[in-house]
Amino acid sequence: MAEIMEDVADKANDTVKTTIRVLADGIVTVEEAHKLGHELTKLRRVVEHAMKIVRGLEKAGASK
Repeated sequence: MAEIMEDVADKANDTVKTTIRVLADGIVTVEEAHKLGHELTKLRRVVEHAMKIVRGLEKAGASK
């Protein structure tokens, strides 16, 4: 579980850095929007994976 949460944190950090870089100048190009969309998609996948694991742990705990 710790490795998954570390991956979530890494992806979130990468996404925030990309967002700051893209928005820093106030002008967002198509390429920057594409990059940010790609980063957000990666983050969503990691978070969804972590949520499946957490939900599984919740169910396992609830059945005890």
